[in-house]
Amino acid sequence: MASNFTPAALPNNYAQTGLNINEMFAAVTDDRMEWVKERKLTQELEGKKYWQEETTNKLYVYHSWIESGAIIPQAKGTDFTPTMHLTPGYPNYFKPVEYKLGIKFDRLLIETDQFGVIEKHSAQLGQAVLDTMELYYSMPFNTTFASTVPLLCADGMRLCDSGRPQEKAAAGVWSNLEVPSGISMPTISLMRVNFEATRSGTGLLRPLRMKKLVIPQALEDATIQATGVGVKWELGASKDPSNNSNRLNALTKYGLNYEVWHYLNPATNNPLLSPWFGMGDMTEETHGCFVVWGMKPDIYPVETGNPRLRAYELYMRFIQGVDKPLGIRGNAGQ
Repeated sequence: MASNFTPAALPNNYAQTGLNINEMFAAVTDDRMEWVKERKLTQELEGKKYWQEETTNKLYVYHSWIESGAIIPQAKGTDFTPTMHLTPGYPNYFKPVEYKLGIKFDRLLIETDQFGVIEKHSAQLGQAVLDTMELYYSMPFNTTFASTVPLLCADGMRLCDSGRPQEKAAAGVWSNLEVPSGISMPTISLMRVNFEATRSGTGLLRPLRMKKLVIPQALEDATIQATGVGVKWELGASKDPSNNSNRLNALTKYGLNYEVWHYLNPATNNPLLSPWFGMGDMTEETHGCFVVWGMKPDIYPVETGNPRLRAYELYMRFIQGVDKPLGIRGNAGQ
């Protein structure tokens, strides 16, 4: 990306009139940090769409929800009105964690006309924010099928898990973990049916509509063993590609589409067996994935005590958490 300053427009000799070398040193590096904040820190991230964001100026944020769900009984107008009992959801605490990274510039870069080095190093500081957030956005999805996970949901379970306890004990357990299987029309259709069988924390039916598949890039054009076709072709077919019948393709019938998330890890032994996910209505109540910002990324000058050095610190505070991931279903592949 082109710089918003040109070396030719700046004096490169401290004997020249106008800015002296110290002023120029500060002006150039400050200018580059402003460029990073305006251009790099405002870029859209691929994984951001799968998370809801909140900001807070408090030390921590507390989430909970209410599982209502009651069948209204018959009662005469003169009868005592029965009270609906509300079931609280699992509590979830978000305490933003501090992250910071610094960068230093030696005045020798100005004295020797190395403006390009300043530009490139500055851009890498901004890129570090993008890389860090893409890593954290995708990490809970990439690790949910592993033996250990860095993040547990409010109910103490993985992002995609089985045997999840409902808020009301009498409602039993629920699951958003599919039977491990390669991606194909039958397994995608089964996931859609499972979305529609979703129940509330009190056991009442709460059908969700599956909206899309989220897959690693390795699966997009891969040959699916069960059907001999790729995801792209299978979703676009007008007829059922899994057999020779003349029935309609249920995936296109129900308006399903797919998105490639490049930060999802493919299976190491065979990309065709990579994990994949289904997404339902992504609302606060059903999606449940949150990033809470204590402070969005910002860059500050830092005192070095050395007139030949200019230093800057990139600082941010955030934490991830998942309340109740009703709108996410995962399949570990095969």
